[in-house]
Amino acid sequence: MNKFREVFEPLNIKQDIYDVFADTDVERIVMNKGQKLMRIYLVMERLIQKHYLYDMENQLARNLFQDKETKVKICETYRLPEQYTISYILEHYYESMLLELSQENKILHTLVKHSDPAVTEENVLTLQFPDTMVAKNMEQELRDYLELVFDKRFHRPVQIHIDFVKQKESRYRKEQELRAERILQEITRQVVGGGTAADKELVEGSEDDLDIISDNGLGASEVKGEQAKTVAVKVEPEKIPVKSKPSALDEKKSSGTYRKGFDKKFNKDNNRKEFGRMLIRSENPNVVYNKEFEGEASRLDDVFDEVSDSIVE
Repeated sequence: MNKFREVFEPLNIKQDIYDVFADTDVERIVMNKGQKLMRIYLVMERLIQKHYLYDMENQLARNLFQDKETKVKICETYRLPEQYTISYILEHYYESMLLELSQENKILHTLVKHSDPAVTEENVLTLQFPDTMVAKNMEQELRDYLELVFDKRFHRPVQIHIDFVKQKESRYRKEQELRAERILQEITRQVVGGGTAADKELVEGSEDDLDIISDNGLGASEVKGEQAKTVAVKVEPEKIPVKSKPSALDEKKSSGTYRKGFDKKFNKDNNRKEFGRMLIRSENPNVVYNKEFEGEASRLDDVFDEVSDSIVE
């Protein structure tokens, strides 16, 4: 076998990347014109991280081929001393395995990343997967990949043991499911007929279920007792600044010699046009400002869950 530096010496490759592969052995080179892919089989006597291989593949593709469609793939195998155990390889090559999986299979990459791999015995590799259908469907692909890495690439046969662990249920999700189940049961009781006052309060909601602050600072329980009104926009009292003496600019404005397009104010038929907008007065005496909301209003005590927008009566 020839050394890498002998086969690819005249190429313009970055020196730091070239030095990593200079002493590796080139076993063979295979070109597939139909797939536009060149495979370079290298034999290495020390660990080389995957990101160096990906950088070298890009460097070779740019130097060997004019078209950008033809790719280069390096297929590596290792000839390592006995002190390179499975535990040592897992510790020093784990990040390269994750990088390779991120390029090949995103789902398997995510599973292995959170699998907490460990060598429990001399040649037994244990991983923890969540007890889900997706993880179980990916089990065989994981076994095939680990066999490729440890058995064929490093010549270290390994037994794969996968523990499927049940995921811890979220406390918030569990509380939401229990609450939804109780509400559904109470709705069923009310439809059939009957139901205690405590059960009705469960459906209507409580202070813990819905935090409400009214205009007068009342809590949720106090708001329920208030008289129902159509609520529009809360308006703070207008503060009128006190002017000691009108300025020259104010005198021009009052005399009519100073005008701008946005400074037009007039009243007509109880409608007011200010800064180019019409403010329509509502016939409903409970509306303080602007017009009524369009849509069907609900009573405040009928709101029992979080909503983004609602019309409250």
